[in-house]
Amino acid sequence: MNKWSGITILLAGAGILGAQDIHLRNRTIHGDEPARAETVRGGISQHRILQFDHSPSTQDIEGLMKDGYTIVGVLPDNGVVVSTPDGIVSARAGLRWTGVLDATDKLSPELPAQDQVNVIVEFHADVDTARQDEIASLEGLTLARPPVLAAHHALIAASPDQLLALAGYDEVDYIFPADPALLTDDSFKPCAGMLTANGVV
Repeated sequence: MNKWSGITILLAGAGILGAQDIHLRNRTIHGDEPARAETVRGGISQHRILQFDHSPSTQDIEGLMKDGYTIVGVLPDNGVVVSTPDGIVSARAGLRWTGVLDATDKLSPELPAQDQVNVIVEFHADVDTARQDEIASLEGLTLARPPVLAAHHALIAASPDQLLALAGYDEVDYIFPADPALLTDDSFKPCAGMLTANGVV
């Protein structure tokens, strides 16, 4: 049984829900809007949102993997996030819209208005720690990785301007407030997110 069989089965069952918009914390993607201009720091945008006109099915997911895309996340209600070798997504049945996250999409609306903010930087799941550290270093920052965090999460204290700069990198998925106790309390447990080997939670 491969890693994605659980999610493909679950998504197939959800296919009857029909097409809906993609709901982000800061905006809604309707699918009939033009893709925004891409301003990605540090290179090509390899991570792309694919919005379908239906809930992604087993056939959709398996077709994407067969074509060489790596599925790194899901977005409510009918989108997936994929990693591509060259930033190009080929046409396919049911594909309604494709685009990238803006830097502002990646900043939690719950971030406090302070000169220095403790946050968790969530990278896309396929971004290794070496590249994570490289990005932080480019912005004059150092990532902390307490053992209670998942491998694609890192803790950092940064200014709002630094956080916006980090959010401009394609490899960064989301930035949200962190509990300072993460550095000292080992009772926390990492959350795998919506996409798991057993399906979407």
